Amino acid sequence: LICVALIGWNELLVDGYTDFNEVHHAPPLADALPSFLTFKLVLPTDPFFLCGGPLGLLLVFRNDCSYSRYKEAFHHVEVAMSSLSNMQLMASNA
Repeated sequence: LICVALIGWNELLVDGYTDFNEVHHAPPLADALPSFLTFKLVLPTDPFFLCGGPLGLLLVFRNDCSYSRYKEAFHHVEVAMSSLSNMQLMASNA
């Protein structure tokens, strides 16, 4: 929500915006505010930089856990299919 507010402020009041045809437009609401309120708002990048590594590791370990659950489930399916195949063979020999 904060990012949306910052983007809205910067594009509607300060910098303007660029459309899909790469045409830059002036800020549409720039005349609605006094000149001392037309400052650009930015977020600091340090928190994002510091959280990137731990979040990446968390994502890797989460993927590893989900892959191990998938392998375990696949093993159970293989065992069940093997048991069914064995039962079919025993039934056909009887």
